[in-house]
Amino acid sequence: MHRFRPRSGLFYGWWLVAIGAVIIGVYSGDSMPLIGKTLLEDSERDYVQVTVALVAAGGLAWLLMPAVGWGIDRWGPRRLALYGLALLGLAALASAVAHVPAVFYASYTLFRLSTGLGGTLAVMAMLNNWFRRRRAMAMALVLILPGLVVVLSTPFAIAVGVLQALHGPVASVIVGLAALAAIWPLSCWLVNRPEDRGESPDGPQAIQGTGNSRVPGSGVRVRRLAKR
Repeated sequence: MHRFRPRSGLFYGWWLVAIGAVIIGVYSGDSMPLIGKTLLEDSERDYVQVTVALVAAGGLAWLLMPAVGWGIDRWGPRRLALYGLALLGLAALASAVAHVPAVFYASYTLFRLSTGLGGTLAVMAMLNNWFRRRRAMAMALVLILPGLVVVLSTPFAIAVGVLQALHGPVASVIVGLAALAAIWPLSCWLVNRPEDRGESPDGPQAIQGTGNSRVPGSGVRVRRLAKR
C-alpha cells in the first residue's frame, strides 16, 4: 500500500501528531457535534429514551475498552482507527433515519463505539510507538491542537456552521459520506510504528550525532557498541 512520504525533513512522528489531532478533534463534542445533535434532538425521542440511549451506549463503550486495548496490542492502532472511522460513517448515515426507534439506539451505539475504537486511545498508542524522549510533548500537542484548530481555523468554523444550519438528516449524510471517504487517505497516512517506514523512534537524531546522544533505556549499550 502506498505510504504518505512528505518531502520535508520533518520527522514523520510530528506529522502523525497533526493527523492524530484532527482525528481527536473529529470525535470531540466541541468540534463535531452534528451526529449527537441529530440523534438526541432531531430524532423525536422523549427524555426517557434519550437517557436510556446515553446510559446503555456509554456503558457498552466503557465495558468494551479493554477489548479495544487488546485489539490495539494485537493488530495495531492504525487498523482500530480505521474501524472506528468506518463505524462513525455508518452511525452518521443511520442517524439520518433516527426517528425509527431501533435505528436510533443502533446508531447512537455505533457512534459511541466509534469514539472508543478510533479516538484518543488509538492515537495515543500510535504516538507511544513513535516517540521516546519527546513522548510527553507529542501527547500534549495532540490533545491541545484540536482546540486550536477550532478556534483559529475560520474555514473549519464556517464548514461546521453550514452543516449545523442544514436539516439534521442532510448534515448526517454529509458527515457520514465524508467519514467513509476519509478511510482510504488515512490508511496511507497512519503508520503503527517507525520501523514500518524504516525509521526509528524520535527520528534519526535519536541514534546519530555526538557521543552525548542516546536512546533512553539503551544509551549505555549504544555507546559501548560505538567504541567497538
